[in-house]
Amino acid sequence: MFCAADFTGGPGGPADAVAAAARRCAELGGGRVVVPPGVWSSGPVELANDVELHLEEGAVVEFVADWRSYLPETTVRWEGMECVSLRPLVHARGARNVAVTGRGVLRGNGAYWHERFGSKEERIARSIRLRGMRTIPPLERLLVAEDDLLRPSFVCFIGCRDVLMEDFTIESGPMWTLHPTYCQGVTLRRVVVRTSGPNTDGLDTDSCEDVLVEDCEFCTGDDCIAIKSGLDDDGVRVGRPCRNVVVRRCRMLGGHAGVAIGSEVSGGISDILVSDCEMRGTGIGVRLKSRPGRGGYVRDVRFENLRMRDIVSTAIHFDLDYIQSADYPDGGAGGTSVEDVSFADISCRGAKIGVFLRGNPAMPVRGLSFSKMDIHADGKLVTEGFPVPYSDDGTL
Repeated sequence: MFCAADFTGGPGGPADAVAAAARRCAELGGGRVVVPPGVWSSGPVELANDVELHLEEGAVVEFVADWRSYLPETTVRWEGMECVSLRPLVHARGARNVAVTGRGVLRGNGAYWHERFGSKEERIARSIRLRGMRTIPPLERLLVAEDDLLRPSFVCFIGCRDVLMEDFTIESGPMWTLHPTYCQGVTLRRVVVRTSGPNTDGLDTDSCEDVLVEDCEFCTGDDCIAIKSGLDDDGVRVGRPCRNVVVRRCRMLGGHAGVAIGSEVSGGISDILVSDCEMRGTGIGVRLKSRPGRGGYVRDVRFENLRMRDIVSTAIHFDLDYIQSADYPDGGAGGTSVEDVSFADISCRGAKIGVFLRGNPAMPVRGLSFSKMDIHADGKLVTEGFPVPYSDDGTL
């Protein structure tokens, strides 16, 4: 089914054309919104059951730079905590069989959000304010006044099943770029992510199950791919792990880390495979991070056949004492247990540190292994808090 929209005005046509077509598809019980070539201004677009947003080659959907356009507010998960704030630019909630496809472009006007709401000081202040609400029911954690606003995720599917994102380019987002949350059955294929600015992760799989990410390319202002499951006691309360995630044949060409596990791990993370990926020019190659107060667990994680080059800082960064700062007090969820994390067939040409390992007495680690490592770095191995830093068989 093709859902007609008023695209007759040509590029720069009606600001609600894409959103109106998506609403029409939902009313008809599903369909395909085909966006033709041209630059189309849009407010937030909401997808429903069996609705596909298809961007033809040459189509650019550019989202308006005005926070008021993303009201009325809605429930979201922001940096691992549930609250009420602005609507994501593209979103669906509780839907089945939803998709964004095609060779067009989604453009988020990130500069507006970063300049207005994105300074480090403002983000920390908002994060601290949200953390201070953790004893308040989520629907009463209201962050919708201009002084409290949280930058929205770009594409966010919440509680959906059978989600497809394929072939498009997405750039210049406000915050986390692709953010499936509480979803089951997510496929991300041949998507190009180009972002800059604070906290503009490429993909955050947040308490999702059965996720496949393949043949994608990332160059971001933060982590290229991050796997998360909720923050501190709020993540424990929700209790939804992130599990069964496969990342393969992806390229990470800039950002804080190529692939990061955490630091929001409070709902648990398990059964993760990252293989056959290239990381070039990222700050860190692969990273696992947590800290006291996070709770949760990380287990059965494998990194295999990764090729790294020109890593700015550390090829492999394993840190269980992340964010040592009075700004972020103990989250009240206890320590994180880590079990069966392996690195195999890893090559790196150029890094300041090859492997950084920092443990914490409150967070037991069992089964951390390295094999077939070929890393050329200024410093090969740095350890803190591991009583036996390295054994002959490469197992910690």
